[in-house]
Amino acid sequence: MESRNCQFIPMTITPFKTSLNDQIPAWDEVKEAVRQEVNAYIMTLPNAFDAAKEVSANSDPQLLNPDYDCGDHTHFSVSGGHALL
Repeated sequence: MESRNCQFIPMTITPFKTSLNDQIPAWDEVKEAVRQEVNAYIMTLPNAFDAAKEVSANSDPQLLNPDYDCGDHTHFSVSGGHALL
């Protein structure tokens, strides 16, 4: 494979508590446990970036910071995207 001088930077899965998918709750405690386990593994990888820590709410790390939430409790607002730069 030809090298493209790209560096792999794994990022943690960001919080999504209170999010909905077709009006059905997308978050539950089992999914949160999986997110936490996957994020712990990701943080053992070289060059890992803890995106979840950067955009989570101070009051509850399972929630997006309201300042960074586009309104669906899953995706970032523009300021949330800037927080990850």
